[in-house]
Amino acid sequence: MVVGDSAEDFALSRLWQLTYGNTYWLPSMLGADEEPVPWSIGYGVTRIARDLAQRANRLVITSMSRPKDDLKLWRERLLTAYPMRSPQNDDVIPVILGTELPWRQGATVGLAVQDQWDSQVTVPISVAEDGTSRMAAPLPAPVMVNGELAAHADLEWQVDVHWQPGHTVRRRGLDSRELFADQPPLMLTWARSSRYGVTYGSRRYDLVRGGARPENALARVALRHLSLAAWVRAKAAEHDLSALPSEAGRRASLLASMLGGRRRYIDLFGGPLLPALRAMLATSAKTKEAYPNGDGVSLSSTEGVLTFAGIYARVADMKLADVRELADAALRAGVLRRGMVLRCAACEQKQFQTVEKLSQRWSCVRCNALNDLDRHAWKLPADEPTWYYDLHPVGRHMLSEHGEVPALLSAYLRKQRKGQRGMFDDLEEVAILRGNQPQVEVDLVAYTDDVLTVAECKTPGELTGKKGRQEVLKKCRAAAWLRADRLLFATTAEEWTQATRVMVENAVASFSEWGPLGSPQVEFVARLGRADTET
Repeated sequence: MVVGDSAEDFALSRLWQLTYGNTYWLPSMLGADEEPVPWSIGYGVTRIARDLAQRANRLVITSMSRPKDDLKLWRERLLTAYPMRSPQNDDVIPVILGTELPWRQGATVGLAVQDQWDSQVTVPISVAEDGTSRMAAPLPAPVMVNGELAAHADLEWQVDVHWQPGHTVRRRGLDSRELFADQPPLMLTWARSSRYGVTYGSRRYDLVRGGARPENALARVALRHLSLAAWVRAKAAEHDLSALPSEAGRRASLLASMLGGRRRYIDLFGGPLLPALRAMLATSAKTKEAYPNGDGVSLSSTEGVLTFAGIYARVADMKLADVRELADAALRAGVLRRGMVLRCAACEQKQFQTVEKLSQRWSCVRCNALNDLDRHAWKLPADEPTWYYDLHPVGRHMLSEHGEVPALLSAYLRKQRKGQRGMFDDLEEVAILRGNQPQVEVDLVAYTDDVLTVAECKTPGELTGKKGRQEVLKKCRAAAWLRADRLLFATTAEEWTQATRVMVENAVASFSEWGPLGSPQVEFVARLGRADTET
């Protein structure tokens, strides 16, 4: 067992494995240097040593980077975590420096075994609201077909399960319990999130009665395939935290549900109709000031509605039929609403009435008076009223707080992947809490091509002062909890200021909670929502 984090430790482990095929490498990132040593590591190491001792072999602790005295102290801490119940621990687990290992020139034997190593299995699944897939029945026992292999009662192997297609985040040390469809007090076996799916041990680790058939000693597990939202919650739980949608996240989720999915939400609020949607946030209570071209009406100092001509005028480089199609899709979802701007004859309240509420006799939303749908109600033009388009109140609230910036970043990241294979998934506006106390809000978590991104989205291109540095450190903390590969800062402004770039880079470099793999890659994106978006 090679202990240590240096390149030489890894090389020793790899060379010994290639030569003799019986090496374990234990870097500090697995918790080997924690105080006290985690029980799971103590149990695992001492079990390996005990099994070897039963076959007249020994487990040797070694290292290229650590002195012998440190290795002896580490061994004592290990045995304190999980005692061997043996008076001769020095003999059972000796310590030898890497430079003193006996590289004997023994023969190497390779075995080629004919067997059925893979199979396609169909099991019923249920899909939760957040997209997590759960097996409704366990997988069949992973039985070896080859009779000579099956005859070895103590033979164990690993079982790889590949979901098709795959969305969940791979690797990154997820708790084994999170991968099972049910979480019983005692797990039948262990599981881990591997490079291409889930890997679990073939043997059952609970009580197996003597005389049981060999296949009954094998684990039959039901697994679950975590969505990105479920994975973030599971990863946060490892740090005694909870991850929930923030207020902005709930609004984005509601709009996505209305539109039929997050992809359609991004296409609307991060796509070509966005300038028209923004224009529905009136800048003045006077219509002539807010809409000088006469293609909209102000209902208040912050709310306005547009004609279709007003929508089309604010969309760049698209055919009218294509704009009509986008608007119709938003209308069918209820995110856009078609109607008329009318004035009540009783209270003179100017208001927007949706097409569903219109009839020859319509009711005022303010005083509930009945009005006739005639020229007095719409005034101009004299012949027929004009259709106007309004944005759903949740969409207005989202835009008023610049909630479209994460959508623009999502659209940009998706565009960057155009033509590439693989899945893209993202999660917007996540609040991470300890108990009821908010710790940090993440504007966007994205996962693609095995790269996990934590992003901060801003309208101004600067983060200044003590408050700005605290925001950066919070994002660093979230990136460390989630083991992110990339920390991204995005803005709709022309550029990030040089002072902000220096401050962010210094804050990331000085952050002390990064794991053994170090800090994630830091990137800046400016001019979101434009053709010349800059990285």
